[in-house]
Amino acid sequence: RGSVVDEQALIQALQSGSLLGAGLDVFEEEPLPSDSPLWDMPNVVITPHTAGATPRYGERLAHIFRRNLRAFRGEGVSWVNRVVEGRRMDES
Repeated sequence: RGSVVDEQALIQALQSGSLLGAGLDVFEEEPLPSDSPLWDMPNVVITPHTAGATPRYGERLAHIFRRNLRAFRGEGVSWVNRVVEGRRMDES
């Protein structure tokens, strides 16, 4: 679905005010590049890409939200898969 939206056109529409806001969970390039203007736009909500509701969906979503909120606040976060320069941290 990420290719359905022209991200540059979306960004321009959001910046000009012709579109008031957007909520996104997929992008043209995934993961969304760290230099994408979408990250810093106050009228954009970015959520994890989730395929559907499973029996533990709500519990898992709440866990992800709490972890991301702690990271946003600058509190310690224990990442499951830490990657540095394209390598997992636990690889030799």
